[in-house]
Amino acid sequence: MTDNNTVQPPTQSFWQRTFSSLRYRDFRLVWLGSCTEHMGQHMETMAIVWLMKELTNSPYYLGLLAVCRVAPLIFFALVGGVMTDRVDRRKLLISCLAGGAIISIVLLTLVSTGVIAPWHLLVAGVFGAMLTGVNHPARAAIVPNLTPKEEWMNAIAMDTISVRTASILSSPVAGYLIFTFGTTMLFGVRALGMGLAILWLMMAEVPSTPAAGKKHGSWRNMTDGLVYAVSSGLIMSLVIVFALREFQHEMSQVFLPFFADITKSGAKGYGFLEMASGLGAVVGLFGIATLGNYKYKGRLIIGAGITSGVFLTLFPLSKWLFLSVLLLFCVSAAGTIFENVSRTALQTIVPDEIRGRISSIREFVRGIFGTGIAFGLGLGGEYWGVVTASLLLGVIVIASVSLMAIFLPAFRKL
Repeated sequence: MTDNNTVQPPTQSFWQRTFSSLRYRDFRLVWLGSCTEHMGQHMETMAIVWLMKELTNSPYYLGLLAVCRVAPLIFFALVGGVMTDRVDRRKLLISCLAGGAIISIVLLTLVSTGVIAPWHLLVAGVFGAMLTGVNHPARAAIVPNLTPKEEWMNAIAMDTISVRTASILSSPVAGYLIFTFGTTMLFGVRALGMGLAILWLMMAEVPSTPAAGKKHGSWRNMTDGLVYAVSSGLIMSLVIVFALREFQHEMSQVFLPFFADITKSGAKGYGFLEMASGLGAVVGLFGIATLGNYKYKGRLIIGAGITSGVFLTLFPLSKWLFLSVLLLFCVSAAGTIFENVSRTALQTIVPDEIRGRISSIREFVRGIFGTGIAFGLGLGGEYWGVVTASLLLGVIVIASVSLMAIFLPAFRKL
């Protein structure tokens, strides 16, 4: 193991530094599972969002769909964190993937038979979020145990690259398929992707869950995790950073179909906008991976957060697809650096036996912020317009990161 303030040896080549965590077999298998899982999930999510727009043509319903996809995290993330620190993490993650596959198959059946209705999509969003509340803490707790500590920043970046690469590869394909054939053929692909992810996970050897998380009852475990997080201003600031990143994510979920109309590009433009977000994220993540165990994490988080907010403010002002794609690329690149460097800092601080619960608090805060943001965006888009609502979102991100930088010295010194 190396000290947190060291960097990767300069003798390593670019490719060795960038993909260093993939040298470890078990991490590589988990990473491959994430690739297949998220490729299917992203294509089906695009189909769900576009189908909701076709069924309702309402920003309010798109906002309500986003609410259903995050609100259950407020409760289920805390439950998932406790479960992550008490049971076999690999089996828990496999169970969540199997549940997601079932939801996908049900949606495929409803769409294929022509009985799909908006409320079906809302209910599917709720059940999917319940599983996410358990899935994300389990995955967050597993990843650091598959590589040495000095590889954590690279491993976390590569784990997120698997998600963003999936969106890059699948977004234009999904947009073209929706434009040409409609949404029906995209339902069910999540089940296939999650089936492959289960296969990869079954081949991986994941360290057992630390016994310390089983010493007390579930309620005591949950309260201990909350007390540990709340007692540290630094940990809570890193949790809030993740919640701020949710602003851009929810804007994309709620408004991108309407920005496709603003740029007069339709379903194809929607696919390109989604692809731009994914491509920007991957570029940002490769930058993080190449940095290795970078010393000045706090400065990097602050700079990337403010930069993301600036581009998020400019994005809704564009009426040209090319410019919108470029601005969204920049929003995503900076926002991804902002999110993932903070994730690394958080994992470095938190001990393994409580890692699932702290990760779940991050998802809990995401549920609170995401619910309010998604509902607010839906109403704001309905009554103020999507341009004004999105612009205000960027201003909030800039102000929030600036305030944390000013009033939290420990945050700056990470």
